[in-house]
Amino acid sequence: MEDTIMFCKNCNTQLPDNATFCKICGARLTQESAGPAKPQTVIQPPEPPMGYTASQMNRQGDYYTQQPQRASTLKIVGLTLAAVVAVGGVFFAVSGSDAKDKPSTEVSEPAAPGGSSTKQDKTQPSQAQPQQTQQPAAAAGTLAIKEKNLKVSLKETGQQLLKIADAQISFDASGRPQLCFLYQNDTGKQVKSLDLLVRAVGPNGEFMKSPVTGDTVQAVELNRVLAPGAATSASDVIPLTDLPQAGKYQVVISCINYADSSYLMFDYDYRPTLVLE
Repeated sequence: MEDTIMFCKNCNTQLPDNATFCKICGARLTQESAGPAKPQTVIQPPEPPMGYTASQMNRQGDYYTQQPQRASTLKIVGLTLAAVVAVGGVFFAVSGSDAKDKPSTEVSEPAAPGGSSTKQDKTQPSQAQPQQTQQPAAAAGTLAIKEKNLKVSLKETGQQLLKIADAQISFDASGRPQLCFLYQNDTGKQVKSLDLLVRAVGPNGEFMKSPVTGDTVQAVELNRVLAPGAATSASDVIPLTDLPQAGKYQVVISCINYADSSYLMFDYDYRPTLVLE
């Protein structure tokens, strides 16, 4: 009896004649798998193209494909470098554009007679405009009360005591403040003097300290004897040497001193207060 040789119909692997499954690919064998070995045709791969060796070709199936040449790699590197150079050129172009777009420090002045115009650099001081020196706000002019002829009365009885015609603070040649307090005696008695408290008020509303004493108040006594109905004159000026320059001052009447050595002290919460600004 002639021996039968079995081959897998799926992978063409030679198998034992009693095999049921292929030991290589696992395909199930049928009766048709048994039989004489079929002659196998060996397909030789084609020869590489002329001028190339097998080491220079990639085999894919039964065909050879040419391996990428080193020149392709160099070409990719060259394209990458060109792209980097192009991006750098765009960056420098944008930077140069930003520098050109910055505003110039030169401004055009109004056209001069005859249609010509001049340019002036803001970084240089103008010769046509003199430089202004900053002056203290307090030395700008005379400060005074807004309402004139104020009447001061006794709280308990309503008796009129004084009529304040005006109160002013001016500044001498050195910029030091001085007070002119104009009032009329309506007490019915001879007045010897008035006691005042004067304060300099800062921009934030707080009282400024004296550069001389360090206090925030200067006590002033108006030594002027006035008969009933008499008034002071504008020539009565009292220097406020302890107070700094300011744009606003507060004057408080604290006491009236009479010629007979008696006095009238105003309550702290009811002291007549004037604001000079």
